[in-house]
Amino acid sequence: MLPIRFVSHDYGIHSDTFKTIEKEILALGPKIVIIEGASDLDNKKRERLAKKALSCEADSFLSCGENLYGIALAIKNGLLWTSAEPAEKLVRESLLKRGFSLSDISFFYVARQMRQLRVEKNLSQENLAPVINQTLSDFAEHLSMPKNLNVEMFFDWFQKKMHKPFVLSEIDSETTAPTNIVKSVIHQSCGPNWGLGSDNLFLHSHRRKCLTS
Repeated sequence: MLPIRFVSHDYGIHSDTFKTIEKEILALGPKIVIIEGASDLDNKKRERLAKKALSCEADSFLSCGENLYGIALAIKNGLLWTSAEPAEKLVRESLLKRGFSLSDISFFYVARQMRQLRVEKNLSQENLAPVINQTLSDFAEHLSMPKNLNVEMFFDWFQKKMHKPFVLSEIDSETTAPTNIVKSVIHQSCGPNWGLGSDNLFLHSHRRKCLTS
């Protein structure tokens, strides 16, 4: 049986996550590195991700996640790399069949990425609105989401789904983070694959608490 290693989301080559990834790749000598957080890998997207991964070395990956680090290590060690994510179209079609709208999906994706955006975009109260608007625009361009969504609509959606206003400072709070307390909103699984993997989406119409380890 092949050994499997699960690591948490982190940033910077000095983090335990990054050290674990490098150690395991060197120790196991894999032929392929499988990352998460990137679906629909055509040649154009692969080239863009590879270029981004190598450019992240400039600040020692302080603004880049462990998936890009995995790509960089694969390239440097002459290894193949791919993604385990399902096609975004399949995820979207499954959610739509269960009664969720495209705006529900898009807004949940924004909520789900808040921790990541805070690191990669240096998210603050001052730049919160333009970052969310840009993220929604990116989803429209790359994920075929609606083009008319904006930050005010996201805040309104969050208020209706969570029964509380969105507060940036509460992102990491166990009881207030948008992906932790769920009230009739798309919910992501809490297993070892917790993170941005769209293959782990669960849909619930009831309240469920999700604790990360």
